[in-house]
Amino acid sequence: SDPNIFTSNFQYDAETRIPFTVMDSSSSCFKKGQRRSPLFNLIICQDLFDTHERYTILLRDIITRYPGIQILLWNYPGQAFTSFPESNNKVSFTNAYHATILHGLLSHIQCLTKNPTSPCSFDVAHPHYLLGYGAGASIALHHASHHRTPHL
Repeated sequence: SDPNIFTSNFQYDAETRIPFTVMDSSSSCFKKGQRRSPLFNLIICQDLFDTHERYTILLRDIITRYPGIQILLWNYPGQAFTSFPESNNKVSFTNAYHATILHGLLSHIQCLTKNPTSPCSFDVAHPHYLLGYGAGASIALHHASHHRTPHL
């Protein structure tokens, strides 16, 4: 069956907004009303020249083939469909900055999933893998070393 795909925006601050997508095939594994526990969660930090839209297409077959997987995809400020501080000289798009955005996104998603009417189902409290590809590997490493989440 097709995975559930939830796409939304995260407003980090007054000037910074990024899109994110949650791909969830875990809902098809369980009967209605049964407690949902994903097989595993995957957070992807892509390369600078990739976007979460590309990974949504790329990973659709994989998530459909292996039920129980949840994947979080997100664009960095400055990538497609984002808004970011253009004239502010105080913001540098460093690994630390992007890792802080990811940390804020995970907090935002945790609040979303606490709402029973929210279609977003990414379980931040469940153990997850952080996958960095290209420049995203440095962002993932910085996040893992500075924003120590207990389920990473």
